[in-house]
Amino acid sequence: PNALNCRSMTSRIGQDSKQALEIARGVTDEVFGAFTEAESWTPRAYAEGKGRYLWTDAFGVVNFLSLWTLTQDASYLSRAKILVESTHNTLGFTRDGTKRLGNATADRPTIGGMRIGKPDATGPDGDGQYFHYVTKWAFALNRLALASEQSHYNDWAVDLLKSTFPAFVTPAAHGQRVRMHWKVAIDLSRPLVPSEGNLDPFDGLVVFSIVDQGSGKLKDEIAVLKSMVEEKYKHFSSDDPLDLGESLWVAHWRVGVDEWADRMAHVGLQSLQRLWEDGRFGSNASRWRLGFREMGTATGIEAILGVAEHVKDLSDEQTRQKWKERSQSLTDFWFSSRRFMDRDQDITPVMLTTSLIPVAWLKDWKPPETGTAAAAQTVTEKDEL
Repeated sequence: PNALNCRSMTSRIGQDSKQALEIARGVTDEVFGAFTEAESWTPRAYAEGKGRYLWTDAFGVVNFLSLWTLTQDASYLSRAKILVESTHNTLGFTRDGTKRLGNATADRPTIGGMRIGKPDATGPDGDGQYFHYVTKWAFALNRLALASEQSHYNDWAVDLLKSTFPAFVTPAAHGQRVRMHWKVAIDLSRPLVPSEGNLDPFDGLVVFSIVDQGSGKLKDEIAVLKSMVEEKYKHFSSDDPLDLGESLWVAHWRVGVDEWADRMAHVGLQSLQRLWEDGRFGSNASRWRLGFREMGTATGIEAILGVAEHVKDLSDEQTRQKWKERSQSLTDFWFSSRRFMDRDQDITPVMLTTSLIPVAWLKDWKPPETGTAAAAQTVTEKDEL
């Protein structure tokens, strides 16, 4: 059956990996446009005034790599590369498209940062640069470098992180701790939202370390982020489904190795347990539920289940099965009757795809080809954060 014909599909898609793959392929084609050939294919605009959007594009790139891994269809690798080029040629430029951001060039397209891609130029939901979007894009570039065995993609990730970090971070002064800004201006000149994202130091520590690959190019930034994590992790808490899913994804890279990651996994699972007990994921709460947030939850659960042997809260098979079923129940709910397309046609569907096939988002991912890419992946996983 058609992968997007929801009524003809069985309800428990998470139990059928072949069906989940077909759904992921169908949703991806619907969001980005069906592939024709590398010379002529361009990713579809999400909406009028929203040609590219950095969060969605980051998920799109990594999802393409997951699909390539699972199908061995090289067109998915081509699409990942084309999507990166399209995003750089849009969000790496000023809003009027006349010049690149900062001192960026064609050879170093990320050195001025990357715009969010908001339709509005100003206002409370206006354009700018988000730290957690920048790190997602850097992660996507790193994954593409491993997949393609082309190191310039990771070089671009290094440029992006190093050039934007000073705009997002205020050094400690007068006895105060280092602070991060959640959102800054497009030109990196000033904070637009001075408060700190709850997960930004943790997300930053993991992604900066992955991208650094032991080279030392980001060692100063990693040291700052590590100090922030050490100060903050014992007090981490959240009741937001996306935050908690992201916390599990972040933790899965270092759980069993670093104390902060062990606690993050524990807090994430315990907090989600309370949300389930409180009915936050029940049918009575459906009018307040947001698909992209819950797809982040599902992805985080899948990530932490992949390293369950290092997680005390997942020590027995019955508990692991309970969380697997919970992850599947979220995906089933949002796939049913195409709820995943109700709010938007980009963020929610690409995150649904991630929750179905999180392959290239996970610590143990290996690209289909061996050689240089596999060696680079081994170095990445041995990094000490």
